[in-house]
Amino acid sequence: ETVFEHILEEMERLLPFDSTSIQLVNPERNALQVVLAKGFADNEAVLRLEPFSLQAPVPNAEVFLKGKPRRYGEVAREFPHFSSPKYYVDEINSWMGVPLIVGQETLGVITLDSKEKGLYTVEHETVLMTFASHAAAALYNTDLYEKANRRADELTREYGNVSATSVGAIQRSLLVLEQQGADQFFGEPALLLSDL
Repeated sequence: ETVFEHILEEMERLLPFDSTSIQLVNPERNALQVVLAKGFADNEAVLRLEPFSLQAPVPNAEVFLKGKPRRYGEVAREFPHFSSPKYYVDEINSWMGVPLIVGQETLGVITLDSKEKGLYTVEHETVLMTFASHAAAALYNTDLYEKANRRADELTREYGNVSATSVGAIQRSLLVLEQQGADQFFGEPALLLSDL
């Protein structure tokens, strides 16, 4: 189960919506890319949509750039693109978006859509903001974990695998040599046992 699937499961328990998306920033394209979609006429097609430019007049970009939630009771009145079949939405009236923020960094946005007019309230916004802060931390930690694993893989490719047993044997041998005065024999130590 991915972090995104877990996020969606929790959202379904907490908040009403007909469709939802999680969009993460793509810094190279200066845009928001949909990475999770549910409830749309074609969820897979929504995942393949062209990323939403952060310069475009769309509410998700506004949420991302300002780092503040937004709610609309009749979103298509202010953003006519919501009526376009290109976005695979039917009769979306209420829309709410909140930023995914960790520290001072905005990672993306979570959006909720509903066919019901004027559905989302301050209470919904508060719940989603609280949830989004936990989701953002999970996304951030997942990213850190993946980066650490990639770095470990790079080091393994560069230097090879050294098992814990081998490291222990090397440490024991260094300790024996040190106890026999090898640290004096070899002069300035390049490797201190205490460094291990």
